[in-house]
Amino acid sequence: MGLVGTALLLFYYLVVDFIAGFIQPFVGNPLIAFGTAVLLSLGLMGIQYVGSTILALDILDATELSREDAPELHDQTEQLSASMGMEKPTLYVADMGIPNAFALGRRNKGHVVLSRSLLEMLTIEETEPVIAHEMAHLYNYGAVVMAMSTVVVRLTGRITSLFVTVFVTITAFMTEFMFGMMTRGRMSAPVNWNRASMRLSALATVMPVLFITVFERLYSRYREYVADEIAVRHTGDPEPMQSALKKIGTVYTQSEAELQMDGLDTLCIFGSSESLLEQVFATHPSMDKRVDRLSRKFGTHESSTE
Repeated sequence: MGLVGTALLLFYYLVVDFIAGFIQPFVGNPLIAFGTAVLLSLGLMGIQYVGSTILALDILDATELSREDAPELHDQTEQLSASMGMEKPTLYVADMGIPNAFALGRRNKGHVVLSRSLLEMLTIEETEPVIAHEMAHLYNYGAVVMAMSTVVVRLTGRITSLFVTVFVTITAFMTEFMFGMMTRGRMSAPVNWNRASMRLSALATVMPVLFITVFERLYSRYREYVADEIAVRHTGDPEPMQSALKKIGTVYTQSEAELQMDGLDTLCIFGSSESLLEQVFATHPSMDKRVDRLSRKFGTHESSTE
């Protein structure tokens, strides 16, 4: 997880450094250019971070869960907050159509959203590690890191697209010029260079974004494992977490979950266990892997095959 996080920071630095190089001719001083690039990227991250929180709560029509409606959940959350040394997050409930939970915000200003179907399906003992898992994301500033990685992916795509557009334009002009020269010299063009340049440019546009996306998704999956382990350490027993994961995993497949979440699939608790390609681009590991990992980590007898 540390290596993948370092790679994301490196990608972020490269993107910022490129933007600084673009700005420097206008401001002159390289330090001012780099500082301006950092501020611009941080501004984009802030918009992504705040906007995603507001958007998710609005799309799901989430409502705050009062202590009167769920006193035990509030007691659990207060105890977990004290154990983790962080402020108590605000609890929300939403009709998602699937058993799901996710965290938004940061360590001392966080929100934990629980679906009604999750609360109906799990016992109070099983709900505690699920809340602890989401609070672990807040403690580790998971939303901030993912906002950063999202901005890196988008900026990389925009920068690459700009370069490719310039490259295709110049290549098309040059090939047309060369083709005209060969035609006038009664030669025929052996290769359709325009088509070749278009294919090459398409590949050049996709590959950097694809490469960074793989690292982003890898980081996302590993942070789920880390959050599982933190949750178990603070609740003291891995079996309720494993039981909750297995219950959730038997209800819906990932594709069904993504369909019902209206595009908020990155906030889904589900992970893919199907093809290798699906696993590479999944934001969450499969439930089977999470249960088995907890079994190995804490020496329990629970497993996905039981």
